[in-house]
Amino acid sequence: MKTFVSVICLCVLFSFSCTLLRKGPKTIIVAQDGSGDFAYIQAAVNSVPAKNTEPVTIFIKSGKYNERVLIPSGKPFITLKGENRKDTIITARVPHKNPRNSGVIRINAPHTTLDSLTIKNTHPLGSGAEMAVRVFPVKGVLIKNCALYGKQDTIYFYGGGSTGQIIDSYIQGAN
Repeated sequence: MKTFVSVICLCVLFSFSCTLLRKGPKTIIVAQDGSGDFAYIQAAVNSVPAKNTEPVTIFIKSGKYNERVLIPSGKPFITLKGENRKDTIITARVPHKNPRNSGVIRINAPHTTLDSLTIKNTHPLGSGAEMAVRVFPVKGVLIKNCALYGKQDTIYFYGGGSTGQIIDSYIQGAN
């Protein structure tokens, strides 16, 4: 009887362990209508633990999000994925004051991905580099299926040592 109970306990433990292993990457949903985990993209980014070591996808439902987003250095492996490029828009009016703090999306963490988004800096031309995306010296940035709109330096890899790929994306600037 003791052996039978031990075998049952081991089977339950094995089944539970396999379920945990199949869990996969974490997904956080952002939706302006309140149907997601958060209504703001930055709040979703802030919820990712510091010194994150696992992939996290922040799925952004269609809508126009008027906010700036910072992916801080201690939060690598984040993917911002829009529902689709045409209808998932992140926009802000960001003047160029300092390259470290400019851009609608500011990426300070390695292994960050932007996917299926439109990102627009709506600040008028003339105040400097109105960036859509600014990447601080990090490696492994991927921008795919995005539309980026700025006035100058639409996407800016700041400092040395940054690496990344831009795939199937549209980039527009004024000069």
